Amino acid sequence: PLVHKAYKSGNLLRDTIYKVCQNTLQQCLHEHYEDCPWREQALYCLDSRNQMLCGYYAFNEFEAPRAALELIAQGQRADGLMRLCSPASGFDAPIPAFSCAYLIEMDEYIRYSGDTTLAETYYDRLEKVIAAFMARMQPEGIIENFYGAGQWCFYEWSYTMEGTIGETQRRLEAPLNAFFSLALGSMASICDALGKSDRAEEYRAIRRKLNEAVGRIFYNPETKMFESFDIICRGEYAVLTQALCVLCGAGEGLDLSVILPILASNGKDRQGLATVVPNTLSMNSFRFDALLAIDRETYGPVILDEIDRDYLYMLRCGATTFWETIIGADDFADAGSLCHGWSSLPVYYYEILDPNGN
Repeated sequence: PLVHKAYKSGNLLRDTIYKVCQNTLQQCLHEHYEDCPWREQALYCLDSRNQMLCGYYAFNEFEAPRAALELIAQGQRADGLMRLCSPASGFDAPIPAFSCAYLIEMDEYIRYSGDTTLAETYYDRLEKVIAAFMARMQPEGIIENFYGAGQWCFYEWSYTMEGTIGETQRRLEAPLNAFFSLALGSMASICDALGKSDRAEEYRAIRRKLNEAVGRIFYNPETKMFESFDIICRGEYAVLTQALCVLCGAGEGLDLSVILPILASNGKDRQGLATVVPNTLSMNSFRFDALLAIDRETYGPVILDEIDRDYLYMLRCGATTFWETIIGADDFADAGSLCHGWSSLPVYYYEILDPNGN
């Protein structure tokens, strides 16, 4: 049973969006969090991270997040990565970036619940995730992609970011390194919570070196944007890549004058660039958080306006739960989900930016 928080901001649109987000979250929670109640009905690390973060506010409950985190940990693969879905048998093409999201959601679980016992129980498995990435660390301080091992180098459902299952080409990928940087930050915070301060500092040191390498290797001083890859898709800029690189700290000391308008408009303000790929609903959290980290006062209203606009569009289309992508049912060759837990992010941003309808 879930207790739905009565969010009353005084703004009818936002109050309605909040309620529909709560319904979306509830429809995607059965034995565990699941991406959607129609298609996979599966537990993913990235999907569940969004669901847990919103659920802390929408329901003020911690039992479901703990159960999901435990289930994911118990299904860890021998190579250290988390399975594509948990539980799973047969087909399994893990998404390396989603294993990073597992550390992020574990860190957030501790922050919101105050419960460190789960991280204590599975600490060795958390370190095993880090080790899987460190095994691919190159001398220049960057990690190479997970090629030739059956993994799915996926980031989101957008051009250049979809990846392939069983990639055979070795390359360097900015989104993967940025995700790992965020995971290192979360792991350091987990270590702090567990009283492992020495290990926390070790992870922060690795992260600083990694961020410097990401900026050096992927930032293009001519376009003032981060390339997503070292040898493919050059000059095709993904908004998600910019968001992740700024959020993880790889943009520190660099000129972000081109990137920030692109993040604020989700690629609509292309700044003269030929190809700028917007991010999807599921990844708005990284873009929004990057903007808030730079200037909360300036970008907070921009974020709220975008949420109001996009989610009003879905409501006007008759939505009673929110969609996998803004395209709706027509996406993925008519397989788009119209109820997807990861799209409930307005709950979180309304709570932190507009708790009283200001």
